[in-house]
Amino acid sequence: MPSASETLFDSLISLAAVEQMIANGEVEGQYLECKSPGAPQLRGGLREGLAQAVSGFANSGGGVILWGVSTVHHTHSDLDVLTAVEPIATAKNFGQQVDLAVRLLSHPVLNAPPSRVISVVTGSPKGLVVTHIPASAGDPIQSVLDKNFYLRSGHSFIEMPYEILQRMFAGSAGPLLRPRLDAVNVKRATDGTWTIPLFITNDSSAVADPGAEVLVTILNPAACEKITGTGFSDISIANPGETLYQGTLKTPTFRGFANIAGTLSVRMKKVKTYKRVLNIRVMILAHRMRAHEWDLRIQLAPNKGFSVTQQGDRDVY
Repeated sequence: MPSASETLFDSLISLAAVEQMIANGEVEGQYLECKSPGAPQLRGGLREGLAQAVSGFANSGGGVILWGVSTVHHTHSDLDVLTAVEPIATAKNFGQQVDLAVRLLSHPVLNAPPSRVISVVTGSPKGLVVTHIPASAGDPIQSVLDKNFYLRSGHSFIEMPYEILQRMFAGSAGPLLRPRLDAVNVKRATDGTWTIPLFITNDSSAVADPGAEVLVTILNPAACEKITGTGFSDISIANPGETLYQGTLKTPTFRGFANIAGTLSVRMKKVKTYKRVLNIRVMILAHRMRAHEWDLRIQLAPNKGFSVTQQGDRDVY
């Protein structure tokens, strides 16, 4: 069932929806923060405010930042009321700045969906940006700028009291493992074979026990000339129709220290049809953690180099 912040984010899909909120006299609250940048650059106070919002919303059930809408504070009610649309000059570029900053300003890194851009006029670069900050599924989220942990309280962000912070860390009963591919560790041989180590990180202070299973499914094997795995077992024969590798983490996985699941060696076919893109699905099954999987798009082209884009993630059961 969608959370309150997800429901709000899903409702903000058009300028008409935002204008209706203004007409209804909506106010900033537990799940909504509005900002009206004077210029389409995320810097100074805006960057600091975003760092607080990422931490505060993530630690308080999630929230939405609506960029390009101004508010007025009503003293008698102590409420910030939405008042007007103030479009951002280059909304798409601004949204990309926000999405990059969300990852850079939080620790551990928060896996947030891409911001939504709402154009004021079809084809115009001017528009609004809607950013969803999901609730943290593991340890509390910290602002990297001032090293503080925040909570959302009404229409404000406040520093988290030590007692609450202590309880939140203690409440991390299970690990929160996720895959990581680092360009610095990827190598390309002269014959076009890419060596890609797959690391597993833990975003929770709860240690992951040895024995966590990592399953890697090659979603487009027809685009590959060769695929092998070091540290992985090829279990495709037991799963007809799939190209599937299995790795086991033999040591505990601590927060802040990556564990290696195995290494893929891949050579893509030199056919334009396939664009030299490897699509994989990584599933992690660990004790005290709900099974989760990630869809990753990996660019493996000599002229474009190595890059990874997450296409989606979900709980498995």
